[in-house]
Amino acid sequence: DGTHDGRKTLEAVRTRLQQVPGLRFQIQAREQGPPAGKDLQVALLSDNQAALTDATARLRAYVENRGDVREIDDTRPLPGIEYRLEVDRAEAGKYGLDVAQIGAAVQLVTNGILVGRYRPDDADDEVDIRVRFPKDSRSASAIDTLRVSTPAGNVPLNLFVDRVPAPRVSQIERLDGKRVYYVRGNAKEQGAGAAIVQDVRDWVDQAGIGSDVEVRFEGADEDTQEANEFFRSAALAALFMMAVILLWEFNNFWQVILTLSAVIISTSGVLVGIQLVLPYVSILMIGTGIVALAGIVVNNNIVLIDTYNRLRKDGRTPEEAAIATAAQRIRPILLTTGTTICGLLPMVFEMSVNFGQGAINFGGSEAEWWVQLATAVVFGLAFSTIMILLVTPVWLLVPYRTGNMIRRIAARIRGKRPADEVRLLQDSEPANDKVDSEKPDSALPAAE
Repeated sequence: DGTHDGRKTLEAVRTRLQQVPGLRFQIQAREQGPPAGKDLQVALLSDNQAALTDATARLRAYVENRGDVREIDDTRPLPGIEYRLEVDRAEAGKYGLDVAQIGAAVQLVTNGILVGRYRPDDADDEVDIRVRFPKDSRSASAIDTLRVSTPAGNVPLNLFVDRVPAPRVSQIERLDGKRVYYVRGNAKEQGAGAAIVQDVRDWVDQAGIGSDVEVRFEGADEDTQEANEFFRSAALAALFMMAVILLWEFNNFWQVILTLSAVIISTSGVLVGIQLVLPYVSILMIGTGIVALAGIVVNNNIVLIDTYNRLRKDGRTPEEAAIATAAQRIRPILLTTGTTICGLLPMVFEMSVNFGQGAINFGGSEAEWWVQLATAVVFGLAFSTIMILLVTPVWLLVPYRTGNMIRRIAARIRGKRPADEVRLLQDSEPANDKVDSEKPDSALPAAE
């Protein structure tokens, strides 16, 4: 609930269970969304059983020696022995036996030979009827003394069957047609899973694992890659649709580019917030915050550009229009940004309000779920708003100043003074010089 931190409860349970000698345990919190499973999930695939087992053992040893990973497990078969029967077909053929007859004889000391089925009156499923030796005679060594009936009489089974011990295999997992073993573990510190996965990835590149063993990172790392691809596509699609609408409204490519630049500026603010506040990063929530932020921050540029265009239509010069735009729109932009940030600050500080109990609590799993998204929006919006108020009015003058510079260069190339320089020279000439030159001779003083 909102009054207690679930992680502290899990840590208390883990501490008490560690005091029980010989107990191996794993504590798993309730999954509240992706990523699912443990922080570190590595799949090793190969058709070479020996190389696969060796690579899995080396990876397991490396993860255990790190010290920052707990609840480590892998899917290698548990230690045990099972016996495989190798049949010499040529030798068995001398006695008129085939593999099917030998297998039927062996079943007498294992699961038994199926001879029929029946369905009891009080059951819906059929029950197998099997014939096998008594319990005392069903053992691995009984196979060596087992005799099988042949046309030449009963002969020992060990004349053409060898019982070979081998590691026991409880189950066989395959992925893409290859044998697969998994190595999994949880980070001791919350949010450190991504760094651990990267360290393990670097170790795999340098460990010299054979090319016949394929290593795949699943779980959180796989979900992160999928989230990156999704948000990359979503961001491009959102920017494209906004660009089409803005171009239709402004009919000016430069102003469209200037409006969408707010998204890049806001992303820089999100990165600052991640470094200052967040102990770990969730690509899913941070990406959702950036996509949502893109639709918010462009509004500030739209307001500034629309005001600039209106002032230009009223006859103001570009410089006057840019200065007036910043002066007129600073208050509404700061007010809208401030109210949005204040509304999200309770989520940033993990505040939970229980109106039924009349209590305000901080922390908890429910409140922490939204910290990533709220932090991305708050820092991105605050940083982009300050930068937009300073940068956008200046960038609005770029086409005008660039056009003037190009005209000056073109005029100098043609050998003419630009119109603005001519106008400046005319304004700087003394007016009395022109009047004196037009005076008649009679107005001149007589020479002595």
